[in-house]
Amino acid sequence: MAYLRDDLLPKDQLEELLIERSIRSKLANWNEIKKLRPRLRNAVEYFIKMGDLRMAQKLAGMDLEDFIALLERLNVPVSITVIDD
Repeated sequence: MAYLRDDLLPKDQLEELLIERSIRSKLANWNEIKKLRPRLRNAVEYFIKMGDLRMAQKLAGMDLEDFIALLERLNVPVSITVIDD
């Protein structure tokens, strides 16, 4: 579940979200993302920030498979596993 405010998350979930967000942001091809039309750009940026694939896909107005293909083309990882020590 995506929260619009990070401070509403429990601490352990917040730490995981921040790690995932950082990874998605670092790996993303921002030059290509900036070239997207606004609706797609906003959906991709939402996914990078929140990690909510279904909501981002709906915001983009695309089929799930097509949205995942777009993310892959933009080097945005769809799935990230965070392992706690």
